[in-house]
Amino acid sequence: MNVKLTKVYREPNLEGGLRGNSVVGNTYEIPQIGSQFCMYASPLETGDLRFIKTSKIIESDILDNIITITTENGSIYTIEILGEDS
Repeated sequence: MNVKLTKVYREPNLEGGLRGNSVVGNTYEIPQIGSQFCMYASPLETGDLRFIKTSKIIESDILDNIITITTENGSIYTIEILGEDS
């Protein structure tokens, strides 16, 4: 499915993380508590594919087509479901 992952909050001293505030791409499954959220998108610079993975999800909330997740390291993201794979 086609999704937009948006960073809402991230602990300031953590390494890694989402470059930029949001990314549009595809995922194979709805995020689940206890699992990592994984998606792929077009690369920012070079290469064929960009792979994005969060730490484990500890909390989630769904409102219409937007899922809000909180991860193990305290980051908060929204995942907007945009439709089928593009």
